[in-house]
Amino acid sequence: MLFNILHIDDPVSLFTEAHRVVRPGGRIGVNHWIYDVRTPRGPPLSIRPRPEQCRAWAEQASLQRICRAELPGAPWHWGVVLESP
Repeated sequence: MLFNILHIDDPVSLFTEAHRVVRPGGRIGVNHWIYDVRTPRGPPLSIRPRPEQCRAWAEQASLQRICRAELPGAPWHWGVVLESP
């Protein structure tokens, strides 16, 4: 699980390490703050990744997107599920 951590300096390295430690067919859950000024807290907008950025980083680490995760009761977050091929 990678929750609210993708605003680090090198997110591709984090995805690469997740890919290394997850067995083939293993899944990685990702969530982060949405890019919206109305969110009550969280990191500055300038460093919040968007889902499209997350997908690109995951692809660079050879991970595949399975689906966009619905996060009921979490209006300020988005989620995605990735899989290690």
